[in-house]
Amino acid sequence: MRHIIFIIFGLSLIKNVSAQQDTIYFDYNRKDYLEVAQKYLQKLYNQEKTTRTPVFGTVLVVDKYSSQDLEIISIPVFYLRNVLYKCGDNIETLLFFTQDPLFQEVLIIPKETNKAVGKIDVFESYYERYRKIDSINGLSLHGYPLGSDTKEVDKKLPKYIKENPNVFVFMIKGLHGYWAVMEGEIVKLTNNVCGLKGRIGSSFLCGNYGQEYINDIIKDEFRTGHAYEKCLSCDTINKGSVKINFE
Repeated sequence: MRHIIFIIFGLSLIKNVSAQQDTIYFDYNRKDYLEVAQKYLQKLYNQEKTTRTPVFGTVLVVDKYSSQDLEIISIPVFYLRNVLYKCGDNIETLLFFTQDPLFQEVLIIPKETNKAVGKIDVFESYYERYRKIDSINGLSLHGYPLGSDTKEVDKKLPKYIKENPNVFVFMIKGLHGYWAVMEGEIVKLTNNVCGLKGRIGSSFLCGNYGQEYINDIIKDEFRTGHAYEKCLSCDTINKGSVKINFE
């Protein structure tokens, strides 16, 4: 009888480990994102040219570059799934990958350079989603959906993306900065003396945000001024992987 119990327990353990290591597949159509980004670039470029008011940053881009001199880097934005997060869970199965060109950040870069002269936030689908919720509840709870990164990361990001075309860079609604799929694993891009470095995403999520914060972000119940508790242990053992199919 004892042997049977051990066998059942072993099979259950294998099943759980297998589930935690499932590969997440995502079809990414870069063309759709770039078409939307290019449309916004031209619209805002014309607006800046007409109004003589900076729209990409603090300076007039139209005085320095023609629209043909500019190129774009599209950075998709994704949501966290509506599931309960526990310290040590893997980020791969927590993240909801879905194609949405109307929710992205766009870097504006002069050709032949690695320095962004501005950025465009395309948040149409995000705001539409919350307009529906607000119209039902009579509230307006949503704000800016992305957290900024450090100046060092922002400065180095365009060059990093150009030099690493096989690294899929994206952002996550409610979290800070830039994330990436690197060799099938989600990492957080952080500053390093030699450039940008990818830190294991699950460990970063656990150690820098914690269970309480992540679950509030998932439920759209972020509490301003609240002292969020961090995870006591971040020995992440759960593993996941992501496979991006570039269309």
